Parts: sequence; C-alpha cells; structure tokens
Amino acid sequence: GIAAAMGIGLEQIVAGVSAYSRVIGDAGRATIGFRNILSDILSPSAAATEIWDQLFNKTMGQGIVQVRKLLAQDLVGTLRQIAKAMEGQPEVADKLFDNVRGLEAFLSVFASQGDEVLEIFNRIVQENNAVDKAWNELAGSGTRVWSALKEEVIGLAVAMGEKLFGTFWIL
Repeated sequence: GIAAAMGIGLEQIVAGVSAYSRVIGDAGRATIGFRNILSDILSPSAAATEIWDQLFNKTMGQGIVQVRKLLAQDLVGTLRQIAKAMEGQPEVADKLFDNVRGLEAFLSVFASQGDEVLEIFNRIVQENNAVDKAWNELAGSGTRVWSALKEEVIGLAVAMGEKLFGTFWIL
C-alpha cells in the first residue's frame, strides 16, 4: 500500500490512525484522512514538489524524499512539525495537498489538534502491546458501526415490507 511504499511501518500507521480516530471519534474518517495525506505526499504534483523542496531547503525533488524519510521514522511527529511550519499559511498546505480530503484532514487534525494527536500517538507507541490494542480498537469501532448499520437496514426493510405488502398480509 501507500505506507509501505513510503517505508512507514505498520506500528506507525496503526498508532497514527488510532490516535487520530480517538481525537475525531471516527475511525473510518481517520483511516481515509491518513490515506489521502500519505497519497499526496507519495505522489505530489510538480508544484507541490517545488514547495517541499523550498520547505526543506532542497532541490530537484529531494525535499519530498526528505519528508518521506522523516515520516518513516516518526509519522505523526513529522506531520505535526510540517503543520507548525505552515501555521498561518493555509495557502501553502493547499498547494501541498492536491486531494481536498487530504488537505482537510491535514488542516483539521494536524494543524488544529496536532498536539493532542501527537501525545496520544506517543503514548500508544511507547506502551507494551500498543499496536495490538490500537488495532483491536479500530476493528471494534468498525464492527460496532457495521452492527448498527445492519440493524437500521433490517428495521427499514421490515417497515418497507409492512407498508408494501400490508394489504397481502390481511388477505
């Protein structure tokens, strides 16, 4: 996947998505947000590549290479540092993230709530068996959502059946 292509380990991804989802309360949105952020960093536009070079004082696309190396070492810490470097300059982030969802995720979480996400991330990474716990938390979140959705769909189907076939039930 995208994270593997960037050299980001499973522990970093699971801990990052778990920390992000704890802050925003939505594991699905956190997963998609991370995916979009990393996707834009993996395959930046030419304009974004130039900005990454400027931010890291590099040339010929080496800025984005530097970002990828830093992300592989400390995923959430690096995203938080990037957000701090762009404070008060949302137009810079707009040029770095071509995907609107990636931009929204980056600005809404790492710019405004980044310290909280970073604190949770660091606790998860330092805790024993943290990845297993975080993974189970994310999986449990999805299971709960699916169960609730399934119950709603069944309830809707029963109600529609009663309305549609109500006449036939009387016969």
